[in-house]
Amino acid sequence: MSKEYIIESDENSDYMYNMIKNIIDTCGPRAPCSEAERKASELVAGELKDYCESVDIEEFTTYPKAFLGWIKLALGFWFISFLMFLLTPINALIFSAICLGIGFFILFIIWKQFLNYEEWTPKIFPYKQGTSQNVVGVIKPSGEVKKRVIYSGHIDSAFRFNLIQYTRQGYAYFLIGGIVALLAFLIIYIVQLVYAIINIELVIITLLLTFLIMALPILFAFFFLVLGKNEKVFFGAFSKITPFATALILAVTGYSIVIDILLWDYLFIISEITLLKTSILLFLISIPSFIALFFFASRKATPGAIDNLTAVAPCMCIAKVVKEWKEKYPELAPKNTEVVIAIVGCEEIGLRGAYAFAVKHSQEYNKIDTTCVNLESLTESGYQGIFTRENTTRTDLSPEVYNLLEESCSDLGIECKLEEMPGIAGGTDAAGLVKGGLKASSLIGLKYKDYLSFYHTDRDHYRLINTERRPWSDQGTDYTNRNIRGAMEMALKICLKYLEKKDKE
Repeated sequence: MSKEYIIESDENSDYMYNMIKNIIDTCGPRAPCSEAERKASELVAGELKDYCESVDIEEFTTYPKAFLGWIKLALGFWFISFLMFLLTPINALIFSAICLGIGFFILFIIWKQFLNYEEWTPKIFPYKQGTSQNVVGVIKPSGEVKKRVIYSGHIDSAFRFNLIQYTRQGYAYFLIGGIVALLAFLIIYIVQLVYAIINIELVIITLLLTFLIMALPILFAFFFLVLGKNEKVFFGAFSKITPFATALILAVTGYSIVIDILLWDYLFIISEITLLKTSILLFLISIPSFIALFFFASRKATPGAIDNLTAVAPCMCIAKVVKEWKEKYPELAPKNTEVVIAIVGCEEIGLRGAYAFAVKHSQEYNKIDTTCVNLESLTESGYQGIFTRENTTRTDLSPEVYNLLEESCSDLGIECKLEEMPGIAGGTDAAGLVKGGLKASSLIGLKYKDYLSFYHTDRDHYRLINTERRPWSDQGTDYTNRNIRGAMEMALKICLKYLEKKDKE
């Protein structure tokens, strides 16, 4: 880069900070398909008109409540299956088969809605459709368009995760507890069906299942409160567990032990040992997780400063810088690479905006070399993560993008990590872009050990962003004082280096 233009300047840093502040102050929380999301999209569209040759707002429709709605659907069908299992003394073969069918239907919902990010439940359940929008700004190069680079970030903010808002690390505890309980019920249904088919009940297997279920809460507590202190467990998210989360886990463990004691005679002494009794034990022990998961998400959206205005602001700043280059530093401006700024909606409900954008444009865009750099949750000024794969949806991202991003970081002397996105962490718009037919990867600056401190809560506010610039080496000590400005400056510089390298290819 020319020494005459400093990308990580006070001006550009202030521009990004003020952009985030302005969007939150003007629009507030921006739930998918809400008026606030539309207002924010119109705000950035107006800003982009100062820098782009063309700016369009492209509408699409989706079902904003369906993505997380699978949780309550699963709980509802789960409860129905348990009630049906209580009828197994009438006919064990029929009712255990019905319960197993319901259990697999729950798994199918989870597979479609969460593990594939498909809009499947609206096909059979009456979810209300909503309208969202993507903002697409185009900056032409000085010469013939031979290549195209798309920079994207989502402007919507998440529906608040109540479990993280109020319990922080309790979020993972109850979520995993619910998943394990579902799998345990399935095992009980399968074993009962086998018993019914062979017309025999093996006491030893029933005993083992019962003792395992009794032990699960204690094992969970040990895992989260003891093993969780290791930085390698859940990326260090439990290394500093809050006192409230600790008390909550101990209270639930104590409740489970009381249930074990109260049911001991019923389970092992009175009459024969049966899987019906084991299922009642499992249900009672699982009640805290059932209740917590029922109130998993709020109708209220978060401010969404880090997730994901820290990505929107650098995208906007890229447009600003390229316009300045074209006007004042033509030797820096791209010669044959068109720049597209895509500020998309509805990422928080299954990457709907990114997918709609890719489906709409991929056929046209792919006529020439087109790549997408998606930005996501920038908080870490010590390094940048570059995703090669997103494990939740099993989406392989594009080596043409992540390898060039790695080269850009190397050229700038910025530490980066080529890594797969953890399966527990959902997805980014890069997966939506790839599923829609474009080449993409995500650039992310996030410490997962901070994850459960602000993620999808009211704490995700611009108050977390340092108002003054700091050296990138000053990374802060925890989520309250991360060098978020430095992270955005770093991402901005990497993205512009990527553009420079792509234009010279």
